Amino acid sequence: MTGVMGTVHVTNAGGCTWHAFAAEAVRLTGFGIPVEAVSASAYPSKACRPPNSALQTDRLSGLLGRPPRAWREALAAYLREKGHIS
Repeated sequence: MTGVMGTVHVTNAGGCTWHAFAAEAVRLTGFGIPVEAVSASAYPSKACRPPNSALQTDRLSGLLGRPPRAWREALAAYLREKGHIS
């Protein structure tokens, strides 16, 4: 994509929390262990973080001519590629 300037957020479609991401990875791998949600306030940080930091992919979709694949689909493909699931 020659000539593209500015910021383009490259991420998969759909938003999720870190908890949802971890829970889906555990589910897909079949570990069968609970994933407990923990509030960000339980891990104080000097960095100021917004309550919702999901990236928008509208510009990426426009450049690609299609939306990126869903994060669950991409996570499953990654785990298959790495040999963690079949």
